[in-house]
Amino acid sequence: MLVVAALTNVAFIAFVLYDYRRFELPWFKAAGTIASAAFALLVFSTSVGIALRAPRPDPYQAHQDRSNLIRLVVKQALAFCIAYPVLLTVWLTIRLFDPDLLEPVIASLFCQGVALATLWPSYSYRVDKVDFDVYKRDARDSTPGPDSAVSDL
Repeated sequence: MLVVAALTNVAFIAFVLYDYRRFELPWFKAAGTIASAAFALLVFSTSVGIALRAPRPDPYQAHQDRSNLIRLVVKQALAFCIAYPVLLTVWLTIRLFDPDLLEPVIASLFCQGVALATLWPSYSYRVDKVDFDVYKRDARDSTPGPDSAVSDL
């Protein structure tokens, strides 16, 4: 998936540079679209790095649960980094041929496509697979035994 994300972004940059010369796009539009894709890639790479290196937010979280959560963050970031350039390419292609053709509908479909691609990996995350026994063990260890004295206030 990393290779697909990298190739998608490289192909997107090549497409924008090709269209910049062929269709005489303004330079700021070409630079802005490339910068937006690069910024999205940077933001999601940073979020993956934070998810991998940050300390556990829950000290009782099982190793497999943390691994599943990190896998979910990585899949969401990769899905966005693949979908964003693809959908932006489709949007730019439609706008090149007819700039006023259903612009609000296309913008709405673009936003919905990005949202769907970003949320799609979260549908595979199963809450029923989370190990809640780690919390039960801690509660069992912290309960006072029959020999301990409890003071009344």
